[in-house]
Amino acid sequence: MWNLDQKDFALLRGGGGEPFTHFVDALIRVHGFVHGVGEAEILTSLRANVADGGVDTQVRRAMDNDSTEFLRVPTCWQYKAMSHSDISEDNLIKEIQKPYAAKLIAQGYGYRLAICDSMVAPKQTEWEDILTRTAHGINPQAPAARVATASQLASWANRYPSLIPAHFSRDIGPVLFFEAWAPSITKATPEFVPVEEWRDAEGLIEDHVNLLKSTIRPIITLQGMAGVGKSRLVYEVLAKMAGAGSLVFYTMDGDDAVAVARDLANDRKTSGILIAHRPPCQHR
Repeated sequence: MWNLDQKDFALLRGGGGEPFTHFVDALIRVHGFVHGVGEAEILTSLRANVADGGVDTQVRRAMDNDSTEFLRVPTCWQYKAMSHSDISEDNLIKEIQKPYAAKLIAQGYGYRLAICDSMVAPKQTEWEDILTRTAHGINPQAPAARVATASQLASWANRYPSLIPAHFSRDIGPVLFFEAWAPSITKATPEFVPVEEWRDAEGLIEDHVNLLKSTIRPIITLQGMAGVGKSRLVYEVLAKMAGAGSLVFYTMDGDDAVAVARDLANDRKTSGILIAHRPPCQHR
């Protein structure tokens, strides 16, 4: 698949921090979707809504089975799209003591600092110790603070390979990720009008892509006349499920679909939603 490593994160620096912010927010959202934590529990754009509050993103619900261990408690996240050498101990302490960060820590949130750079282990541990001591000065029962480095974020994002092309320069050939698929699927009919007779199909799709539910078979098929809106229905269902879009691969060729499915199956750590569009002369 399309893997990241720490060197790729140089592409996300600059731009006022927005590229890095958009990437980490998307990563948290898709991770939340996989673990059953929806958009209502993930508050982004806090930098604008709570000016200088020290929090970029707030995750209000814990993800109990989170294997990254960053999100097993409610968390507040601060993002730094810069080199770690440009951040001093005083900077760390000042950030975590800002009003909204301190308020959430007092409520039991875990503090998380995501940095667009890699660090040697002793430096990362030193930062986590500084942040944890400061958090305990606010709330003695606060969870330990954690620092998410570029290498850790890369490993995390590699679980969701369809997320990567939207934020990094990747040639994925004829396979489209969700944001690239959107213009072509919505161009002909910019306004989608739900069809009552399709409610059952909509529920079937929602259940099938819910990764917390067990499934008997990995594939569902939508059949119907060409042009009735089958693909558009799938798009609309996924578009309204926060985080689901970052799992999508869309193909219009059977061989491409098989190649993506093989790659996903061969790496058990990855997750994805594959939409395979067959030619009009065949059923989907």
